[in-house]
Amino acid sequence: MNTEQPFAFIIPFYGDSKNSVSFLAWTIEGILAQTDQNWIAIVVDDCSTSSDAKEFLESLRSQDQDGRIVVIGNRSNKGPGFCRNVGVACAVEKGSPVVLFNDSDDISHPRRLEQTREIFHQQPDTGLVYSHVIVIDENNVHCADRKYSGSMEEILAASTVNPPEGRDCWIKIGTMTGYVNLTSTTSVRTEFILKHPFPHEYVSEDSNTWYRLSGDGVFFTYTPHIPTRYRITSDSMESHSRRRFANQFYDDKARVDIDGFQQAIRLSLARGSITPEAAVDIFRMFLTRLSKTIESEAKYELSSSLLGLVPKLSTLVDTLSEVVYAR
Repeated sequence: MNTEQPFAFIIPFYGDSKNSVSFLAWTIEGILAQTDQNWIAIVVDDCSTSSDAKEFLESLRSQDQDGRIVVIGNRSNKGPGFCRNVGVACAVEKGSPVVLFNDSDDISHPRRLEQTREIFHQQPDTGLVYSHVIVIDENNVHCADRKYSGSMEEILAASTVNPPEGRDCWIKIGTMTGYVNLTSTTSVRTEFILKHPFPHEYVSEDSNTWYRLSGDGVFFTYTPHIPTRYRITSDSMESHSRRRFANQFYDDKARVDIDGFQQAIRLSLARGSITPEAAVDIFRMFLTRLSKTIESEAKYELSSSLLGLVPKLSTLVDTLSEVVYAR
């Protein structure tokens, strides 16, 4: 890999308040503070409604004298997955071999690019790099002693104790740890994310994508040295997406996660890395773990409906065998 090529930070943004503008400003400051300055930043505005947001984006355009900060505007609100795909397409045009995802309310570690470039350079088999998070509130204060949601506790535990690495870690993520690599900690070789773009969903679009990447054999590498500062609100201790889609969030999460995991199964079957019989057992364990995660958020009816699918999985083996023998 040519280490002189700029890596691209991709930042989906939806500005609907002064807070969202402040958060984006801190995100940009985190990129400007990188020890490795060979980067471009691509901000994809998802049809922001705030006048403050529009003014800030215009100031980014006008103040960027060297062309390293690109601002792209959507004509309508499309969601974070769509925005990231737009950013990836721009990164390809700019010749960036790696994209670093950075949501507009999170702050990258100052050595994130330096460490990420080093890992990709020294470990050619690596296709995805991720780290853990330090949770902060709306004032950038570390939320060290506060009560998190059940799913957030799961993420924090899984990303610091024996985090999944290697090929086919979709199995461990889906059946044991749960969602582990938050988007703002994750960097991917551009060629792989082009092959497996984000679905146009507002919830769990990243988890779906990581499942498919891993199912297709992409090698995951974890590094403990560059934690991202991940923002949640101090009143609810939840992320922006959970607040924005509160009533529908977990129904959508279950649907999109199941879709991504099923696609990972099909990709792994096509590669020959699992058998149809193993796929059924893996899918059973996945549904059981997902139901427990959702139950931890007091969504008991949805959790029960997922567990209700488990006895029906024995009929899947013939269908999955068709996938293998159709290769």
